[in-house]
Amino acid sequence: EQAPLDLRANTLMIGRDAALAALAEEGILGRPTEHSPFGIRVEGRPSLGNIQAFREGLVEVQDEGSQLLAMLVDARAGMHVLDLCAGAGGKSLALAAMMENRGRISACDIYESKVERARERMRRAGVQNSRCRVITGTSDPWLKRHKWDFDRVLVDAPCSGTGTWRRNPDARWASQGTNLEEITAIQESLLHRGSSMVQPGGRVIYGTCSILMRENEDVIAKF
Repeated sequence: EQAPLDLRANTLMIGRDAALAALAEEGILGRPTEHSPFGIRVEGRPSLGNIQAFREGLVEVQDEGSQLLAMLVDARAGMHVLDLCAGAGGKSLALAAMMENRGRISACDIYESKVERARERMRRAGVQNSRCRVITGTSDPWLKRHKWDFDRVLVDAPCSGTGTWRRNPDARWASQGTNLEEITAIQESLLHRGSSMVQPGGRVIYGTCSILMRENEDVIAKF
């Protein structure tokens, strides 16, 4: 089946019901997602760049599964949260909304282009409690200086991407040369670094967009 298009209502600006109404005014039909209380499943494939609700930051593109991973962080107002593999900032945006723009989010990634994209999205969404940072890897000096500094650490680790094949079917062939040993070594390194960043009594959340046990349950069991 074709992958659905999910949006997340940016609750810093608007509730889900109001977001659904705003989209409907522009001819975009959607319905609440089954599990995420912030999600909207849109009918068809509208051009989001032409939608005012999207341009104004009222909604963001985010799969329901990604929204649920952000919810598992259980981030609350006033906390200090680390998004260790933030990418373009989708989960940091969701965390900021859950924290009501209070507390601190440190969104880190090794790719400057992704970090800059995250900054742009945060400005559009009205996020004020998040800071984006380019890091060199798990041995980055900034990470070492902030050991035991966070209430929550999210490790959305790079992976083989097998869980995205429905959205990108050609990735099945592109990933045939993937070295799982190298990937799992990176995942293990990130999980260990993340665990060193969290305060006693805090929480580390690990996830991937892979369906393989070697990248999920096996990595956690080894940790």
